[in-house]
Amino acid sequence: MIGAERSRTREGSSEVRIRISRRRTLAATFIALLSCIILMGGGGYTSLYINRDARDRQVLVFDPENKFSGFLFSNFRNSIFVRLLALTITGYDTSQTIEIPSFYDNFANVWDTITVEDQPALFYIPKSGGSTLQKLFSHCLDMVTASRMALTDPKGHGLLPDDNVAINIHSITGARYVNVDPSTPFGLARAASFDIVKKHMAKVIISQHLYHSALLYDPNHRGRLFVMIRNPIKRAIDQFYYMQRATWEHDYSPEIAMMSLDEYTASDHMVENYVVRSLLNKKSEDITPSHVETAKHILRRKFLVGLMEWFDLSVVRFEQYFGWWDTHGVLSNTTVSYCHHKKIMDGNHNGKHPMVEPGSLAYRRIAVRNWADFELYFYAKNLFYRQAVLV
Repeated sequence: MIGAERSRTREGSSEVRIRISRRRTLAATFIALLSCIILMGGGGYTSLYINRDARDRQVLVFDPENKFSGFLFSNFRNSIFVRLLALTITGYDTSQTIEIPSFYDNFANVWDTITVEDQPALFYIPKSGGSTLQKLFSHCLDMVTASRMALTDPKGHGLLPDDNVAINIHSITGARYVNVDPSTPFGLARAASFDIVKKHMAKVIISQHLYHSALLYDPNHRGRLFVMIRNPIKRAIDQFYYMQRATWEHDYSPEIAMMSLDEYTASDHMVENYVVRSLLNKKSEDITPSHVETAKHILRRKFLVGLMEWFDLSVVRFEQYFGWWDTHGVLSNTTVSYCHHKKIMDGNHNGKHPMVEPGSLAYRRIAVRNWADFELYFYAKNLFYRQAVLV
């Protein structure tokens, strides 16, 4: 009798342990899945930013049609989440003990007080939301930009002549731009020769050439860098499919257009660790772990960092940091807010190409060959949280 009771007790305890184990397993699985989604992020601009309206209700910025309000998260497959800007972080690492390249000398540290002489400068990383940012600045905030826009005006305003730097109006979009081309080293040298920074001609300068853009600045007219960073695998895949069809680009390659993704990822056409190389101006050298550590310090000291999978939140961060959020009434002006919504949704087209499975050969090759950019990317995700204290 006693043995039977003990047996039933053991069986009951076993059932309890099994139930607890199952619950723990389910909880652990859910947490792991959620963590992976948050770490890897979505392919497009799916982040949503919470604010409070006049009645102290939570509403979403850049959602004038109220399509997303009223739920914590939805569309689990596409990883659409509501994200809060308020983060509990105290202090910011302002150490400068690690040496960084000297061409950053005339770029301000992110924690330095912003002055009227400082020039906001977007480091443009291909297929990382830079084109959408340019449209937000030009169309929604009505800013004058120095960017590739001069090359796209069919009416021929175009690039500056030998003796005339000017602010032109794009004949199609109506956006205002400085008639220089900061997308090439030669264009940046021309822009520097006309002192466009000292003359306060552009609200934002957009260029992918950090080293050559240093020519624009001096100790009294500092560059103030910001950047949108993206998952290196997703960026490389989008870049490949873009290069296959972008016949209008000066570096269009018919050879790439004929390649498969597997062939491309095994070829020299794919630039390894593009972001780390750009930050350090290392075009051909092998990238080492010490290079990655230096790149991390550069990001922490010199760049306000945005993340493409948290695009809306990054835009808010940029605009608040530079003071544009209040001066342009982003939240209070319905027209400006709706413009943000429209441009971001219109730009949310990344990844419209054949799916690439995470376990595929091409996927693994991109990850291995871009190991340094991956390490920097995960550092940037952590840095993004820490930089909340800067706004």
